[in-house]
Amino acid sequence: MFLLISGPAYLAPQVLNWITGSIYGTNWKYIEVLWPWVVVFIPLSFLFAKELNVQSLGEATAIGLGSRLHRSRMVLLFYSVALAGAAVGVAGMISFIGLLAPHMARRIVGNSYKLLIPLSAVLGAVILLLADLAGRMLFQPLDIPAGVFTAGVGAPFFMYLLFKRRSLG
Repeated sequence: MFLLISGPAYLAPQVLNWITGSIYGTNWKYIEVLWPWVVVFIPLSFLFAKELNVQSLGEATAIGLGSRLHRSRMVLLFYSVALAGAAVGVAGMISFIGLLAPHMARRIVGNSYKLLIPLSAVLGAVILLLADLAGRMLFQPLDIPAGVFTAGVGAPFFMYLLFKRRSLG
């Protein structure tokens, strides 16, 4: 918002597009920027899949099994922030994909992070592709940012998760 208010007026559409989140106008140059982050941090996150499975058993059990809980959480947080920051830097703040994809993947493959991590990535890419396609095709000649469609699906899904959790607890 600071850039939108203080920046030159001709950059306002680009800033709004980034705030909403869109992959419109991206090209191979953006992939070259994103590629090093993907090559380094995704394989490192797969190395922690077993650790995530242990941590999902609960804090006391994970410590009892020899997990260095706080250290591994900090490392995983660093990996997550690095990957999310790189993605947001390229595509903007496309909301709710990080909420939708893992929950959908968990329904398909269960709780094993060795399968959950790659399926979440694939489902997130498919959701983004479908949202971008809808934004370009449904309201032609206008291009609606993909973030509008992901928020339109993600907000009700988030509400469903909140009410489901409330009824369980």
